[in-house]
Amino acid sequence: MSNRTHPSDSTAFDADHDSEWTVTLPPTLRSRIDQRLPNTEFDSAAAYVAYAMESLLRELDEQDARADDDADSDTPNTDTSESAGTDPGSDGVKTDEMDDADSEAMEERLESLGYL
Repeated sequence: MSNRTHPSDSTAFDADHDSEWTVTLPPTLRSRIDQRLPNTEFDSAAAYVAYAMESLLRELDEQDARADDDADSDTPNTDTSESAGTDPGSDGVKTDEMDDADSEAMEERLESLGYL
C-alpha cells in the first residue's frame, strides 16, 4: 500500500497554511513544470511542486531510515567534523545552503520520478 498523498487529499497542499515558503525556481524548471501540469490532476503549479517535494522528501526519509538500519548493524560513524558536511558545533545539522550540485541532483531525482 502506498503512503503517497493524492492531489485531492486535503493534506497534499494547503494554500492558506501560515508557514508557507516562497521558492524561486529557474525559468527552465518552471517551464518544464508548466508543460507537465496539464497532464496531472493538480489545479496549480504550487500544488504540483508541493506534492513532488513531499514525495521526494518521503522517499529520502525512507532511504535515511534504511541507511540508519544498515548503520546500526555496522560500527557507528562518530565523525561530526566539517569533513562530514556539518558544522562541528551544530549537533550534526548541515549549515550550508543548497549548492548547485544539490539542486541539480534534486531536479534529476524529481525528473526520474516523473514529476518534472
